Amino acid sequence: MVLAMLLIGVGMVSTVSSRYHGLIDIHRPLGIAVLVLVVIRLINRVCNPGPALPAHLSALERCAAKASQWLLYALMLLLPLEGWGMLSAQRYPIVLAGAVHLPPILPYDPALYALLRRTHT
Repeated sequence: MVLAMLLIGVGMVSTVSSRYHGLIDIHRPLGIAVLVLVVIRLINRVCNPGPALPAHLSALERCAAKASQWLLYALMLLLPLEGWGMLSAQRYPIVLAGAVHLPPILPYDPALYALLRRTHT
């Protein structure tokens, strides 16, 4: 799902306007699905730790492995929230499907929208 989101995001940035709306209609609900699944995965990860790293890894390799894993979790959690916040800051409706809309999580602020758009992209 994360790879699909990246490819759809690249497609949204580089496509003509006729395909943009179709891609955004996929990107929004898929982003929320990623957010929900990452929260579930993090809860599972805290309750059921993964297997130990191989004994032959150096301290630096262990640190890099753990840091990259938690960085990936952080990005999978923060990027959907950032997208949701970006749309909220511009008062865009956040449509998941049909009449199902998400509430805004940030107040209307065009400057905040511009900042979040740059960082989300």
